[in-house]
Amino acid sequence: MARGCGLSSLKTGLIVGTCRGAMNIQASHSSTLEFSSENMVTVRGDCIVCIGLKIGLHKWCEEGKACIEIIVMPPPWRGDKPKRIVIKCLYAGPARSNNLVARRSEYVDSRTLASQCNMAADDIPNDTKRVLADPFTLVYIISRCISSSSASK
Repeated sequence: MARGCGLSSLKTGLIVGTCRGAMNIQASHSSTLEFSSENMVTVRGDCIVCIGLKIGLHKWCEEGKACIEIIVMPPPWRGDKPKRIVIKCLYAGPARSNNLVARRSEYVDSRTLASQCNMAADDIPNDTKRVLADPFTLVYIISRCISSSSASK
């Protein structure tokens, strides 16, 4: 089992959510990436990568490192393969909102899923952005957090 591996001293967290694409998604912001619970997006929402966010599972640790996996599932008639994006972050945020934001900066508020991340919306490949602009695209978000118990004291 996990004994002897040091896993008993780790705290873990997990957020699982789903959302969908939208025609106005541009994903061009250079410092943030947002998963929005709103049912529409304007062209001004340049950090938004999906809308209609529904969080199915939410157990989070507030200190530690985060890894956000985004799986983009295009509709079958597009002929595109599923896309996978992995974002690594140095800090797991409080994530106490219906909208979740990953940031490059150290800024944290109630919407912050993670900060000090290695990616923002504009880092998403253009072929994936085109798929995100399709309202029939499904997006799955799996965000993991891990911290040692000594870091959270």
